[in-house]
Amino acid sequence: MDCEKQKEIVDALVADIAAVEEALKTEPDRFRHQDAEYLGHLKAQLPVAQAALKTCLATVMGRVVPNYQILFVVYAPPGTAGGKSGSSVDYGEGSTLGSSTSTSQTYKSGLSVSASVGASVGFASGTISAGVNISSTTDDTSSIDVKKSSSWDINVQGASADGIDHDHDLYYLCLKPALIVTIVDGKQLTWGYDPASVPMEVVYVYGGWLKKPATMPHGVMAVLTRAGITQAEYPKILSANPFSSGTAIDPKRFLPTDRTFPYEPPFSPNDPVPTVTYVQKNETTAKASSKSEHQYGVSFSVEDKFSFLFTASLKVAGSFNWTNSSTLGTSTLSSQSASVTVGGPSFGYKGPVDVLVYWDTIYNTFMFAFPTTPPVATGHVADRAGKPVGGTEVVLNVAVHTFRTFTDTKGNYRFYGALHGAATLNTGGMTLQTTLGTTPANVDFKHQCHPAEAAGSRRIG
Repeated sequence: MDCEKQKEIVDALVADIAAVEEALKTEPDRFRHQDAEYLGHLKAQLPVAQAALKTCLATVMGRVVPNYQILFVVYAPPGTAGGKSGSSVDYGEGSTLGSSTSTSQTYKSGLSVSASVGASVGFASGTISAGVNISSTTDDTSSIDVKKSSSWDINVQGASADGIDHDHDLYYLCLKPALIVTIVDGKQLTWGYDPASVPMEVVYVYGGWLKKPATMPHGVMAVLTRAGITQAEYPKILSANPFSSGTAIDPKRFLPTDRTFPYEPPFSPNDPVPTVTYVQKNETTAKASSKSEHQYGVSFSVEDKFSFLFTASLKVAGSFNWTNSSTLGTSTLSSQSASVTVGGPSFGYKGPVDVLVYWDTIYNTFMFAFPTTPPVATGHVADRAGKPVGGTEVVLNVAVHTFRTFTDTKGNYRFYGALHGAATLNTGGMTLQTTLGTTPANVDFKHQCHPAEAAGSRRIG
């Protein structure tokens, strides 16, 4: 049965009944008998047509294809002029980039929306593309987790310029993600990825390309254009990353991790750029409970037989709305990690000398930023001869919180954040106590052994 034609029949009967009822009020008496009979005939047909439409709409399934979906944003680490530092962030087996993805904001209120990845109902499960997995969420039946698989290794390099340049941030897009949408009784909607369209095409673009389309390679632009992504859509993609426009850090979305590291130039022009390598984890962000989300609308196509019902359910005509949201919880966040190698700036650099690491709770990636407030604790680490110990880890404990940083090449360290109260600092097996308050606390360490023997030390070089 063609539901659209059946709906046209119902709409026509309703319109005819209204017209005849109006005519009976205004036409001469000689037409009342005929019109009354005709009105009775129409009213007898209407419930039959409505019953047929209800049967038709009991379960309607169709295919909907949005032009694109933002999978995740990956932030570039600080760079070095000339590209000599080798800074990188490597998301390997210990990370699952991505977010909890919903389409609920696409539809009018009153429509109950759920998501499915179960094979028993015909939706794709496991993967939608090489390296991109999907699964059910644990706390929202209308969303699907879309994450990088553990086997996909994404390595992002620092820019060949000093400082933090968000033009080098990467935006991963799924082009033309095909969805199967089922609407039951016009009230309940279920959505999921179409298994017949797996694998789907995934590409990445740099923020700088989106800001300045003339710099985008022709081949990349051609791929986006084929998916219906015109240059008018580029600002919408950029909006997934608030730092593309210099926006301040949103404390609900970007949570501070336990790590800072020095960002200092070499001593002389011919010296190598200092680097430090470590595994970045997001364990401290598990204390947060707020939820953040990013919503954006895209154009879409829908198969003809399903078009009338789907478009009638839209909140905004012609727009398919995606919502990517954070999934906060100790079990998920504690498993996230990335290998980070950070090099300092080039000789002559005059900018900030520390870098903070934040956790983007929506896309499950690490974001790097310079501090905007003075340090809360500082100090110096030296060996038994009084020489500075660079590249050694210093740990700060305040209440139940733990923070980590590295000494710079001069043996100095700094901690940032709104921290107060009794605290302990330790490095190389040595522990000292201090109190954090409105003025920076200063705690110096002097090792009684050779720095190579100090437990937990790590060299910059």
